[in-house]
Amino acid sequence: QNPTLAECTQGSIVNGALAGHALKLDFALQQAYLVPFNDKKNGTKVATFCISWRGYVQLALRSGVFKNINVSELKEGELKKFDKLSEEYEIEWIDNEYERGKKPTTHYIAYFELLNGFKKVLVWTKEKMQLHAEKYSMMYQSDLKYNNKKSFWSTDFDSQAKKTMLRQLISKYAP
Repeated sequence: QNPTLAECTQGSIVNGALAGHALKLDFALQQAYLVPFNDKKNGTKVATFCISWRGYVQLALRSGVFKNINVSELKEGELKKFDKLSEEYEIEWIDNEYERGKKPTTHYIAYFELLNGFKKVLVWTKEKMQLHAEKYSMMYQSDLKYNNKKSFWSTDFDSQAKKTMLRQLISKYAP
């Protein structure tokens, strides 16, 4: 689906495919991607293996320590309360998916519960996510600078945000 992958070195494509196979993540199910990057040292393009938010959920569930794990975008009006200290939150989900789809995303939420009862929730505003993307994604920085839409942050912001939420949550709080 990405013609730029044809410009990547064969070795990087094989390495990325092997990484996906080793982790038993399915590219067709969008659990992982091969993302082309410029290798400035060698002047070539390389395919880099990247795990999607679906892949992170899959790996977490396979670990055998999670009872529940989920991530979602929150639409305008759904988040009624969130206390950062106690992590108590109240959400009123919009049941009608058509109506929900018309509302702008205002927050992202990720949650897990371990089999031992430990729970953790993380909520970020869309603005905080935007700042994170601008700081850590060079491709997104380039998109903003040159008014392009080449990065996943530009073409599918919500999926990138969900992946980021799960990475933040798992890497900081999960065993």
